[in-house]
Amino acid sequence: MIGDRSHDVIGANRNGIRAIGVTYGYGTADELIEAGASHLCASPRAVLDHIHSSFG
Repeated sequence: MIGDRSHDVIGANRNGIRAIGVTYGYGTADELIEAGASHLCASPRAVLDHIHSSFG
């Protein structure tokens, strides 16, 4: 799951899905970390790079 707010991360975690928090959206890094994001990305390219490095 890729989300920019705490409720995105919480929903993913409650359903057994890892959540990548993106800091280029509305939420803050602190909000996403506190909600349990497994990783933070500052750009769409960083999301793609993280996915490739994790699953590629």
